[in-house]
Amino acid sequence: LPSEGLEASRQLCLQALDSIEDNPSRLVGVSLNKLHHPPPFNRSTYGECKNIESATINRLKRVHDNSFRPSGSILSVAGSVDHDAVCSEIQTHTDGWRGCVVEPSEASVPGRGVHYIEQDSSQVHIGLAFDAPQAVDSESILERIAISIFGGATSGRLFTEVRQKRSLCYSVHAAYQVSRDHSTVRVHAGTTPKGATETIEVILDQLELLRNGISKEELSRAVTRLRAGTVMQGESTAARACALLGDQFTLGKTRTLQQRLDELSKVSLEGVNAYLQKRVFGSMTLVVLGPSGTEVDELRISGSA
Repeated sequence: LPSEGLEASRQLCLQALDSIEDNPSRLVGVSLNKLHHPPPFNRSTYGECKNIESATINRLKRVHDNSFRPSGSILSVAGSVDHDAVCSEIQTHTDGWRGCVVEPSEASVPGRGVHYIEQDSSQVHIGLAFDAPQAVDSESILERIAISIFGGATSGRLFTEVRQKRSLCYSVHAAYQVSRDHSTVRVHAGTTPKGATETIEVILDQLELLRNGISKEELSRAVTRLRAGTVMQGESTAARACALLGDQFTLGKTRTLQQRLDELSKVSLEGVNAYLQKRVFGSMTLVVLGPSGTEVDELRISGSA
């Protein structure tokens, strides 16, 4: 960590932090993380301005010495690999590397609820987050399919009901972000001040209707779409390496491409609908960025309604 590289790196970090203010959808995403997850898991990867400005090279070196330890490390390699040669190279570079880092724990309970970021704009950006099954849960695959049907494509219910039927927004989508400990479903919509309140209401209505179940046709389309995406990602060695790394970290094991495809093929309509019938969305977090005037039923967001 050469000291002469500190200032240039600091300025790049500060510029990246400043750029969030000019990107409403990203600002909503960062705010959702901060408000929905418990500390310290709610921290932004962009960092905090005061910490970046006060950073010193000695402090950075201490963080590196204390944090960059081999325990729990994962190396994923995909492609035309000489296994023995890779292992030999790793051994050469890590011989003598010792130590472990204690994993952080939740420091407090997140606030969640409804939050407004007032901004003089002709647009309103809406972000909604709620908890979802963790990666190791057997119901994770059912959640993935259900949310794909809910808002993962232009054929999804959100796009159909919010944009096509009501013309309330120019973009709307939902994604299941699976992780080891803090999985969430996140919904984002971009609309106008006039349509913001109704957009939120329709999103919540469609989320509740999802608990009534899906159709055979919806399941077939979702499985086909997810299988195609899995195959396409499998053709990229970089994506395959990332998938293996993610599996090892979240599941404690890796899966072949065929195993991932088989997992999708085994999902039944009865299984998804039984899961949705008992699905409880719980306490949510809603962030609304734009001019004031958007009305929200806070009881629906808190899970009390």
